[in-house]
Amino acid sequence: MNDRALPNYYLGMKKASSRVRSPKNTPAPKTVHEYLARVPEPARSTLNKVRAVIRAALPAEATEIISYGIPAFRCNRVLIWYAAFADHCSLFPTASVIDKFKDELSAYRV
Repeated sequence: MNDRALPNYYLGMKKASSRVRSPKNTPAPKTVHEYLARVPEPARSTLNKVRAVIRAALPAEATEIISYGIPAFRCNRVLIWYAAFADHCSLFPTASVIDKFKDELSAYRV
């Protein structure tokens, strides 16, 4: 796919390969704690803040998992992922989360 075929909000985004990665031959993290231990500062502190905000907003029965190699929260199904990249951190809500907060997000392009 060339750049002309991509919607404007995809242009300029980093490829997934810019994700913070472990040294070669290191297995993928199996826990959120293991993932965060591999993330350098200041991204680790940022992700810990994001993690705390997400945790506070979710029901107590929500659990943390690694999904697609990055941390996620699930409650019956995955609701949101978050990750560190080479030069930024990202938050990846599911469509159901975006729909739930559509009024609050109306001023933003999602």
